[in-house]
Amino acid sequence: MTDNKNNILFILAPKIDTVLPPLSVPCLSAYLKVRGWNVDAYDLNIECYGHRPEKYLNHWNVEFQEFWNDDKAVTDFFKDYAAEVQKMFDFIKKEKPAYIGFSTWLTNFCSSVIIAREIKKKWPAIKIIFGGVDIWQKLHMGSLDSKDHAFIDAFVIGEGEATLHELLCSFKNGDDISRCSGIALFRNKKLQVLSPHATAVLCKDLPMPDFTGFNLKKYKTQGKQLPLYLSRGCINQCIFCEERKFWRTYRTKSGEQLYKEIKQAKEQYPDFKSIYFSESLINGNINGLRKLCLLLIEAGIEVNWEGNAIIRKEMDSDLLKLMAKAGCWLLVYGVETVSKKLLAYVGKVMANGSDIEKIVRDTAEAGIRVTLDFMFGLPGETEEDAQENIDFVIRNKKYIHTIYPSWSFCYLTQLSDAYANPVRWGLKPITDVSFWESIDGSNTYPVRLERFERFCAAMKKEGIAIQYPSDKLTDREKKLGYYYCFKKDYSKAAMYLLQALQKEPWDTVLRGVAKTCCQKVNDEIDVDSTSKHNVDSSYKHTDENWVNGVARSWAAAFFVVNSSHARSKLTVGKRITFAGGTARTIVSTKEDGGSLIIFLDGAPLDGTVVGYPQKFTVNPGGKKFFYTLKKKLGSWHYLGFFAGSIVSLLSRRRSFFR
Repeated sequence: MTDNKNNILFILAPKIDTVLPPLSVPCLSAYLKVRGWNVDAYDLNIECYGHRPEKYLNHWNVEFQEFWNDDKAVTDFFKDYAAEVQKMFDFIKKEKPAYIGFSTWLTNFCSSVIIAREIKKKWPAIKIIFGGVDIWQKLHMGSLDSKDHAFIDAFVIGEGEATLHELLCSFKNGDDISRCSGIALFRNKKLQVLSPHATAVLCKDLPMPDFTGFNLKKYKTQGKQLPLYLSRGCINQCIFCEERKFWRTYRTKSGEQLYKEIKQAKEQYPDFKSIYFSESLINGNINGLRKLCLLLIEAGIEVNWEGNAIIRKEMDSDLLKLMAKAGCWLLVYGVETVSKKLLAYVGKVMANGSDIEKIVRDTAEAGIRVTLDFMFGLPGETEEDAQENIDFVIRNKKYIHTIYPSWSFCYLTQLSDAYANPVRWGLKPITDVSFWESIDGSNTYPVRLERFERFCAAMKKEGIAIQYPSDKLTDREKKLGYYYCFKKDYSKAAMYLLQALQKEPWDTVLRGVAKTCCQKVNDEIDVDSTSKHNVDSSYKHTDENWVNGVARSWAAAFFVVNSSHARSKLTVGKRITFAGGTARTIVSTKEDGGSLIIFLDGAPLDGTVVGYPQKFTVNPGGKKFFYTLKKKLGSWHYLGFFAGSIVSLLSRRRSFFR
């Protein structure tokens, strides 16, 4: 870099992809370089990934998705990565950029904010710019505030090339950036959002993505594969998606233009052998796709490629064979559901008149691997629809290479049509994008969870490859805890959230919600009177060490949720009376994470008689206290309520009891 006022640096903070460099920065870099800007990139994500210690070995996996949204956890992460962060600071000091841009997604917004804040402290004159899909979403959701983000000089809304160029020119010339289009900025502690550019940039006017700022050898594909794109936007009208609103129009490059880019990439990057088409669909423009194939075949360019595709009737055997001959080896079909009625209902308009089964089989027979995406609990989905998906995959499993199940099930973002017009789609007004419900109550978050897990279990049983690490949702306790908190069923919420904390003790948000739910549960305890409600629950803990929450023959003990209320009432010397009249005295207690173990005098208890769901009473000084709920189950006084930590701590506890 030379002229400081012309220098822009892009920083990619963790967590993002480690297989390939993300396409956003290479696209922006190419556009800006053509217009005279000096551009460089620093992928802090890949540097951290390449030097990860044992502690963070798996933190780029899907099960740690929520870790990257916890401010304290990510702050601690960067403390452990102080050497890598310092290398980045040294790079900034050397290159002297006047502007630093952060491209953000859901999983790296928190880390981007933390890094950007430190940069601003060190170099206040550097203009900090945030952009990306996550910024677009957060602006529309109203989740950007001056308290945490005032140090950011500008936000780019939506598609970035033209907007960013205009913004940089304004900064460079000392102009008032509030005159720019397509940005947001803080003025007097209020977020000012400016209208986007009147027209979107045509794909034909966009240069080939520029990867010169990336060390391609550090990615898992080691430069052998690069992300490219044929189109922007989508031609379907899915009611659960916001892509059409982000891109505004569907645009494509011509087959000739993309062919020239591939030819250029082959010359520029000697290891380049494969393309990942980083877009929603490569088959939106069938004529352009066919032309690309013909040109690649005619030129004899050997390059393998893969990408996402939609179900449409034009995907016939002849086209698929042509694609395979031109190097296509994998297609990921966004099927979502095989129910034709449901496809039409949710806006998969291009699937009209198509034979999904034939397309899947023709694709496989052409020599192209087939991956199918599925969603769970789409608005309007019935139990029959859910089972039809399972039956379809099993019936066609020899033609299917991999299944990709959506672990968000069916997420209705605030910018989706379903969110904006819920009644039209048979939904209650939506106040949470994950926990929406149908008006008739047949489609709820637990229903969607059950369908997802049943689907995954069926795939595992049939030996079908599935891109998810478990047949259970990996963070099911957390998600169910948040769901029941959302439903104001604080007893169940506390139960699940305390279990989740055993898996994710670093999650400060989770800890705060769990604490609040436990406090609300305690507020519902009536210590002076018995309940007239016949409460019940399907949750209890029984294994080789416990029977309904009561220790087997190795101790006279039981456990409850570790709450302040439990600790104050279940103290040494108190007398416990169980079902059937068995009475014992508390001789000691032991806190162990989210559970409180109560040790009693005498011989071990029979958990099949006195354990969950039986109740117990505490009689201090002759005054009887009977523990029960006014209206909800799940408080600490039910035996076997909390078992999440018990499973993981059994070996340690057995040695403790000895």
